[in-house]
Amino acid sequence: MILGTIVAIALFVLLQAFFSGSEMAVISVNRIKMEQLARSRLSHALLLKKMLASPDRLLSTTLVGTNLSVVISSAIFTALVVATLGQGYTWLTPLIMTPVILIFGESIPKAVARFYADKIAYRIAGILKFFSLVFWPLVMLTSFISRIILLPLKTKEAKRLSPFVSREELKLLIRESKKDEATQTA
Repeated sequence: MILGTIVAIALFVLLQAFFSGSEMAVISVNRIKMEQLARSRLSHALLLKKMLASPDRLLSTTLVGTNLSVVISSAIFTALVVATLGQGYTWLTPLIMTPVILIFGESIPKAVARFYADKIAYRIAGILKFFSLVFWPLVMLTSFISRIILLPLKTKEAKRLSPFVSREELKLLIRESKKDEATQTA
């Protein structure tokens, strides 16, 4: 039982790593190379191009996947702690899971994905598309709830607010990433 539970926790941390790394790989992919491959009708390049044209869906997919993975892995770990040590030791969950999640679910996957963006992005495009379809109802629901909560503000700015990153913000992020990359290689 304990080994199976640890394997389940590891699988959800790996799933979180997938979503974190996928987001970084897609955002960091070489746009010129992607455009060339898309013109050649390469299916994964076409899919990546479509994802980048709709950053709200891409980011929502990775955020939902990451958050579900974190919650589930932490819940399983808490259940393991309660079953083996007792209710009084639930404080171990944030103590142990926080560094595990930050290191293995966020930092390392994002660093690797950024470094190997062109190799990773094309390989994971289909899987990300699958998850975007699976998570779409949840994404739509959270977006709807956000709009309802913001509705009482009734200002022009509030109507423009979105829980998603705008295309311009994503372009700025990409430009800054390229500047940082150029600085590191120099």
